[in-house]
Amino acid sequence: MSSSQTKASAFWICAIITTLNAAVSVGFSLPRLLGPENGEVALYAASRSSALLLVVLGVVWLRSRAGLAALAFAMSLVQAFDTGIGILDHNPGKTFGPMAFAVATFVSVSFLLREMAARPASSGEPE
Repeated sequence: MSSSQTKASAFWICAIITTLNAAVSVGFSLPRLLGPENGEVALYAASRSSALLLVVLGVVWLRSRAGLAALAFAMSLVQAFDTGIGILDHNPGKTFGPMAFAVATFVSVSFLLREMAARPASSGEPE
């Protein structure tokens, strides 16, 4: 695989995982908001998860490696904290799903950052 293919692969793998991560967060917050137990917490969760998804889609559309790396790291932390909530709740579904997303996103962003560090600074490519 050529160097440019490796760069594109690292970006797109991270982009797909981070977008799925953000979309799943929205997918869990919106039904809560629209359900019978909607409340202030559901409003905050839906607004934050929706905003994160929109920004992730924006940096992917702009092909910003630095922006994607920052958001992927943030989404890794979000899922890591959700893992902690699942552990405290003694709920395997709320533990292992977020844990898998946290690990997958963290691994993908680490490959993206490694690719960014290996890239020459004066390559003329966009972020």
